[in-house]
Amino acid sequence: MDRTSFYEWKRRFQTQGFEGLKDLPPIHKTHPQTTPPETVEKIRALEHPSFGCNRYEAMLALEG
Repeated sequence: MDRTSFYEWKRRFQTQGFEGLKDLPPIHKTHPQTTPPETVEKIRALEHPSFGCNRYEAMLALEG
C-alpha cells in the first residue's frame, strides 16, 4: 500500500471508525461535461491525421 492510500484510510478510520473503512460507492460513469456520443461519432467520422481540435470545432460548428 502506498503512503497516500495509507493516510487516506487512517484519516477515514479516525473520523468514522470501522464504518469509514467500508468501500465507498463507485464513481458515476457519466459526467455532466461528457461529450455526447453523437458528437464523438461525428468527430470519428471526420478523423484526419492533420486535423487539430480547432479544426474539428470549426467543422462541427458549421454543421450546427
